[in-house]
Amino acid sequence: NKNEDLEKLNCFAPVAAIAIEQAKIADEKSMIKEKNSLLIENFNAGILIIDNQYVVQDFNKKYLEIFKLDYDIEKKNIREIHKAIFDRIENLSLQGTDLKIRQNYYHIDISDLTDINEKKVGWVILATDVTEKVIFNQKKALEERMSILGKMSSQIFHDIKNPLFIIKGYLQLIDDCDKKGENEQYFEIIRSEIERILSIIQEILHFSKGEVEVFPEKFTFQDFESYLLQFLEKINNTFNAEIGLQIYPEVVKIKHLNIDVKKIERALSNIVFNSIEAVETDNLNGQVQIQIDFKDKMLHLYIKDKGKGIPEDIKEHIFEPFFTQNKAKGTGLGLPIAKAIIEKHQGSIELKNKENDWNTIFLIQLPVEI
Repeated sequence: NKNEDLEKLNCFAPVAAIAIEQAKIADEKSMIKEKNSLLIENFNAGILIIDNQYVVQDFNKKYLEIFKLDYDIEKKNIREIHKAIFDRIENLSLQGTDLKIRQNYYHIDISDLTDINEKKVGWVILATDVTEKVIFNQKKALEERMSILGKMSSQIFHDIKNPLFIIKGYLQLIDDCDKKGENEQYFEIIRSEIERILSIIQEILHFSKGEVEVFPEKFTFQDFESYLLQFLEKINNTFNAEIGLQIYPEVVKIKHLNIDVKKIERALSNIVFNSIEAVETDNLNGQVQIQIDFKDKMLHLYIKDKGKGIPEDIKEHIFEPFFTQNKAKGTGLGLPIAKAIIEKHQGSIELKNKENDWNTIFLIQLPVEI
């Protein structure tokens, strides 16, 4: 029996030795994995490790925190979590870059992950939330541009004011010589437009300083409607178009509006001119329309056009100063100034979703008395 036991022990010994060795290796691997996990967890940036199939193999809590992810991402495909990062890997854009994901900005570094044989087995992604830094830099850049705009508009106003006053003076002389008064209406239009030029420059000057001045007066809705018709007549004559005005029955409930009518004209002009520029046909008839309704105790004024529309990726930027689709024509100030004027009237302006043939729809809401 002793001999049999000895033989069994001799047979078992190599197996036991292998088992012990494997246990040691497993312990070492476990220790390495634990050390790696501790290293990853204590890293100041968010870390995500994915394999060649873009499947998440490891990550730290920081990654979940900075991206505000409240679900388990292990074994999920990076496409499901962050398509923008996946696109960077697909396009081999592995250098450090700033990405906007939802409303935040992140600095992303992507590195190849290789095994001991230098074979690529995936990628390591380092992510840092740089939202505050980006917003600070954007704000600083905007302040600098607004300061330059203020200096320029101040100089332009100074330089252009005297020639315009001279034009007004000679216009008055011509008007005095027009004994029959046959051209009085044209002289009045010229005078009005000269005043508008000065007003626009002053407005830009105030806007550059973060100031928008409005001097509201009380208007009945009928007065406002009459004013809108005159405004559209000027626009239609200028562009040889027929921009329609549709008024819904509910507006009869409106008694008064407190508005600075010239400033409201300025805001509407900025939006309507944008709509006209967006129309890709020489025939503007029926391509732009203004609609007025009364909802939720507010006047709702819609400006709609059948132009090329506004791309999804820039919709959130259209009210930012100096942002423009058409750098050859636009200054990027029209919509921001319009927004500032509307908000100064305790109103609001927003870009609505496409509706039937109307590719771009702006909704202006203004408070009213009923």
